[in-house]
Amino acid sequence: MRLLLVANETLGSPQVVEEVARRTEPEVLLVAPASAPRGMLAGSGHAARKRAKRRLRTTVDTLDGLGISARGQLGSAQPLEAVLAAARSFSPEEIVLTTYPSHQSEWSVDELVREARTRVTAPLHHVVVPAPANDAASETPPPRVIRLYHFAEPEDAARLEREGFTGASAGDDAPGGVWMIASRAGRRPAGRVAFAMDVPVSAVKRYEREPGFHDERRFFVPAAIVSRLGPLAPVEPTS
Repeated sequence: MRLLLVANETLGSPQVVEEVARRTEPEVLLVAPASAPRGMLAGSGHAARKRAKRRLRTTVDTLDGLGISARGQLGSAQPLEAVLAAARSFSPEEIVLTTYPSHQSEWSVDELVREARTRVTAPLHHVVVPAPANDAASETPPPRVIRLYHFAEPEDAARLEREGFTGASAGDDAPGGVWMIASRAGRRPAGRVAFAMDVPVSAVKRYEREPGFHDERRFFVPAAIVSRLGPLAPVEPTS
């Protein structure tokens, strides 16, 4: 489905990512109407657009890590015009507009939602995101990162290091999947080569499976997503 999501300061929030991720195989266009907050000087528009671009990149990267096709673009500083222009060019099947609560938003939220619904043909859903406690918290925080390990037979190690994962080399239980654990590399099975990569927790959270030994966390991640997350790096055993 073609999903248009219009947001600015709420971009990157868990609620926005979850709103997209709960839909089945969406093609997503993120549009940020980048206007300077009320009370800022006239020259602040450029800085506001830079912050919006940064939030767009972060959100697109997060969705890409979840296997969701997404792209982002800046829209008109007038949020209604940004919604209408994107709806004309993208022809979405569904529109999601996310804002802070009306009394904390820089937009005239109630008027915006009411007017947008009368002027677009696709269903429009308004999602309210709790505002951060202070302005510093409104910037998208860096994603939490987790180190995952994969253990390979020696005869497969050189190929994995050279080519990464493919559907054919995915895993033992299902085609296209890779078993990975968050644990000390020293717990590798005897005779296997350990590989490691640092990935955003949000990119692999949905693939977590039953716990392993002690404090291990186990993930069965689609091979295509593992390949996009970063290069494999062989690691030395630890004690």
